[in-house]
Amino acid sequence: MRKLVPSLATLFLLPIAVLAEERVQASTKEAEMMVHKAIAFVAKEGKEKAIAAFNDAKGPFTYLDLYVIVLDLDGKVLAHGRNQKFVGGNDTNRKDSAGNYHFSRRILEAGKGAGKGWVE
Repeated sequence: MRKLVPSLATLFLLPIAVLAEERVQASTKEAEMMVHKAIAFVAKEGKEKAIAAFNDAKGPFTYLDLYVIVLDLDGKVLAHGRNQKFVGGNDTNRKDSAGNYHFSRRILEAGKGAGKGWVE
């Protein structure tokens, strides 16, 4: 009986430990679902209401490390789900330390080219 009690305690504590481990990164599938959710929201509610929702850092369009960014065709940031300081700015000509253009430029290139794509 003494061996059984510690074993049962371990079985009960294991799920608690697993639940305590917090996810910080969303999956690729969750990112894709977020995009579809955002597109449906724009179609249903319109551009102005959607931009307001996308700019809400605690709203339905932020999840783990995911958030919605909206750019106009010139690269101006219309919505940024994590940092409002970027709204109104344009980073398309900025480069990182490795000399690569900012991801906003790559997003615009994908949108203007094939009309869709994946940027990491």
